[in-house]
Amino acid sequence: MGLFTPSPEKKFEKAKKYYQQMKYSKAYELFGEVAGGTKGELHRQALFQLAEMNRKGLGTKEDHSMAARQYEALARQGNVEAMKQISLYYIHGQGVERRNFGEAFKWCRRAVDLGETQAKQAWEQFCDPTHKDPVTGWESTLDGIEDAFESFTPYVKHYPKNYDDFYPFVILCWLAAQDGSARAQRLLGDMFSLALSVRDDVEEAFYWYEKAAAQNDAQAYFCMGTIHERIMVDNEYTVERFDDVISDYRKAAELGHREAQEALKTLAPLRDACCEYEECWPGKDADELETAEKRFGQLREAYEAELAASGRLAKYDVWY
Repeated sequence: MGLFTPSPEKKFEKAKKYYQQMKYSKAYELFGEVAGGTKGELHRQALFQLAEMNRKGLGTKEDHSMAARQYEALARQGNVEAMKQISLYYIHGQGVERRNFGEAFKWCRRAVDLGETQAKQAWEQFCDPTHKDPVTGWESTLDGIEDAFESFTPYVKHYPKNYDDFYPFVILCWLAAQDGSARAQRLLGDMFSLALSVRDDVEEAFYWYEKAAAQNDAQAYFCMGTIHERIMVDNEYTVERFDDVISDYRKAAELGHREAQEALKTLAPLRDACCEYEECWPGKDADELETAEKRFGQLREAYEAELAASGRLAKYDVWY
């Protein structure tokens, strides 16, 4: 080491100061030098800082693949926070080859064993799935998850990025869903549609809702209907879109879902009016067109008043 070459420890402290001063490029460079030139705890601390900066795009371009490799390397060395982050990457399917709940479960479980607070609380409160009740199965676990989920949901619109600590519940739901629980499958659909610890992914949400619906879960049918309805409301009222919404709600209604039954009271007449209005283009005279347009407008007004009063689509404000 040259006479004026700072020690790795001094470089690390200087990098931290640069980071605090928001001089991220300089901090990233120094953390890289420390991580590449040392071993032991100092190496691990510097590597963790690099992983964080790669994930957040600070001092370098956002690089989730690099961050995931760095977190996983640190996780293998016992870093609990890295275990949490690599678990989230596997849940998201981001920075890794594919979404892998098995790997996510493994790292979450290890984080719990080493005392990661949020994960540990979730496991202790909602039970360890390796010791599930032989009589009730997953029900007691899912009771707790559903209660927690419902308590989080009203705040998602305002704090959509603060729900990474929901990830143990995602894993527990996945394990129960793999075990065939319709309720867990529907909850997974909720988590994907509302971006709770996973990226919002409507296609993945539908995958899980359809699995639950195949077991006659009325709420799953209702949730599919609400997504179709939100898409329709945010775009254009067409007969085809009405048919998607009404099909889901009718299936839910047939299974006794009261909200679906109420929704159909305004949706079905509006769909028929929309059909009549569309059929007036072209080839109908002006009076017929005006009558159809007026009827559609009146029924739409009644529908939108019912929709606002019910609040059934408000949860999807998190999309925007």
